Amino acid sequence: MSLRKTLLLLILISIPIIRIAAITQVKEIINYKGKTYYFIHDNAVDYLNLPSDKREALFARTEGRPENRACERGYLAEWTVEDDVLYLTRIVRTSETKQEPDIENNLETANLADFYGSMAKSGKVRASWLNTDLICSHGRVLNKDKDNPISEFEKQFIIRDGQLKKINDLDNSKRYKFISSDYSDYTEKLSKHFEDNLNFNSTKTNFRRQKYKIREFIPDNRINLFVLFYTDSSGKINRTKLMNLSSYPDDNTLLKKEYIYNEIIDVVNKIPQWKVKFIDKEFQNEPNELKAVITYDEEDKILIVLKINSHRFNVIYNPTTGVTEIVNTHAI
Repeated sequence: MSLRKTLLLLILISIPIIRIAAITQVKEIINYKGKTYYFIHDNAVDYLNLPSDKREALFARTEGRPENRACERGYLAEWTVEDDVLYLTRIVRTSETKQEPDIENNLETANLADFYGSMAKSGKVRASWLNTDLICSHGRVLNKDKDNPISEFEKQFIIRDGQLKKINDLDNSKRYKFISSDYSDYTEKLSKHFEDNLNFNSTKTNFRRQKYKIREFIPDNRINLFVLFYTDSSGKINRTKLMNLSSYPDDNTLLKKEYIYNEIIDVVNKIPQWKVKFIDKEFQNEPNELKAVITYDEEDKILIVLKINSHRFNVIYNPTTGVTEIVNTHAI
């Protein structure tokens, strides 16, 4: 199989991982006293309060208009506080005139009056239905986590019946402490660790010695792997938890499948250090996620798409030579 075919196969098996990564949400905007703030969480909550028929009409697709992949909400909203009242001032969706859903430049503004009727006045809608705490971030980012960035400051807008009741300002620089690691901060460092340490020929999956075929170890042509791993307060990985181990009628098949699992988990356990977080001086023992799709090509090379937290990279392992290679599918 040519390298091009191998890379194309990697792209195909990447689709489940890409979908997982696409869950990250575009943040909503709130304007207050001349400043713009962004919701601190990539929240998939729908704040629009539209009946289902109106909401379907808002995002009804026409031929040639791509699906909006901005976020799970299906829209990007802009809110404004004026005289202590919260207004919905803008909703944007994917443009009908462009084929690529570019979030920054390919947005179409909806006519609020079409969906809120007489509630829309002077291009805005009073959000009288909203009872929530809108938490926004601003200032420099304290950590290097793309999936869950923590900003220096938080501003909490306490909204009741669309009225701004209170604002709380928090200084995260005094509450949060992060110990970073090159392995958790940089994809290049993490992928190099896998390249140097992943070696199925050093375990019971020694294909050269036992002359096994890789397809014997990967039932149904594919393995989907989901692992949680934890660290101690110094960043040393001290626990892993396999989340998706399923039984097979053939115990030998399950055993061989476990060999694949265990080799990848063993490489995770060898990571010298991972990031850690403290809040108010208390260590946060939060899980980190590894997701992988594992298959093989016509030459029985093992193909792996790995996603660890916000990092994603592809691995080709050749059992015949024992060589592990990190590849970039963008090279096609």
